Amino acid sequence: MYREFPCALCGEEGRRLVCSACCSDLPRLMLVCARCGLPSHNSVCAACLVNPPRWQHLVAPFSFAYPIDKIIHAFKYSGAIFWHSFLAAEMVRRGLTLKVPIPDVLIPVPMHPRRLADRGFNQALELARGIGREMDVPILAGATARTESGLPQVGLSAGKRWQNIRGAFTATLSDAAPRSVAIVDDILTTGATANELAQVLRRTGIKKIQVWVVARTQGPQHQG
Repeated sequence: MYREFPCALCGEEGRRLVCSACCSDLPRLMLVCARCGLPSHNSVCAACLVNPPRWQHLVAPFSFAYPIDKIIHAFKYSGAIFWHSFLAAEMVRRGLTLKVPIPDVLIPVPMHPRRLADRGFNQALELARGIGREMDVPILAGATARTESGLPQVGLSAGKRWQNIRGAFTATLSDAAPRSVAIVDDILTTGATANELAQVLRRTGIKKIQVWVVARTQGPQHQG
């Protein structure tokens, strides 16, 4: 016998963390560019054709809007780590729907040791673990490191985000480097973090790079 418990969003009794009604109301991305995740009636937007990001595929099931923004905030800052399985499952569902090639490995965006000590966990790693379990894909958590702490990206302008993250990552891979990787994070805003980490990975010889995030902000900025 299954035990029913309240939906985490509306309180309706059920057997899932988020009931079917709330799940259907989530802000899912539709008609967006496959590279940057911004609104586009074409598979790849004009901006990405002219100035493509350093990855080939973006997997992002949601727009960064209510209640996904609240869920991510609770997940990252309020200790609600239980959300990682639900969010990872939604990312996998989106990846399968888009028929994105399954990557060889998952690489969570690393946190600086000081910030990791303050938070107690890396939300990107928790998401990668959920994706890895769903798809049977290994995680290379120690393949990259954040060596420069910088300022938190939240609240910075697009230009400041790019400056703040420049030179922040290092990557160390063996001679048997994977052919394809998926960078995992919670949110894509300007794309500065993902682009910087993708560039570092490209220097190791990896050419096939994807980015998997829970949500994409839908502001006017392009990740460039």
